[in-house]
Amino acid sequence: MFLGFYLPLRGRKPRSDQQVFADKIAVLKGVVEQIIVFGIGPRVGSSAYDSMRERYGNILIGVDQQKHKVSQHLNAGRNVLQGDATDIDFWARVNMTQQENNPIKLVMLAMPDHNANMEAIAELGKNNFLGMIVATAQFDDEVEELKKAGATAFNFCAEAGYGFANYTSKAFVEDSLGLTENNQG
Repeated sequence: MFLGFYLPLRGRKPRSDQQVFADKIAVLKGVVEQIIVFGIGPRVGSSAYDSMRERYGNILIGVDQQKHKVSQHLNAGRNVLQGDATDIDFWARVNMTQQENNPIKLVMLAMPDHNANMEAIAELGKNNFLGMIVATAQFDDEVEELKKAGATAFNFCAEAGYGFANYTSKAFVEDSLGLTENNQG
């Protein structure tokens, strides 16, 4: 497992509820992370993680702040570690600087709190991360703020309607009614 983005605190013990990476090394052997997903919630984060793993293989690592959820994700076969992207102690332990021994290319921020996503973007900047940052948003003004901060923003509320219509078109309209796109039968 590559943990080039982990830097132990010199002379400080991490808080017991923030045993971010060290406790999980044995579980996650063999992973060479190129994508980090922050906020592995039951809908957006988990789905994003699973979809990216299906497309690109086991090159992801997830980060979630709740210990019991981390255990659930590990039991489900996901590579997830405990951490809080809004916690200064967390960022004191990580090194996101792009360098030869750090293959992290993409950070996906799927946290439901817009301010948490903004804080994570700021911390990534402080850590000289030069890879791509993609963040979720619920409103157009959040999309604009995320873009100004340097992230590519995805308005999942706006896209939900598109996805719902796309699913309905494929699952019902085209199959049941014999309709095709731009054709009414």
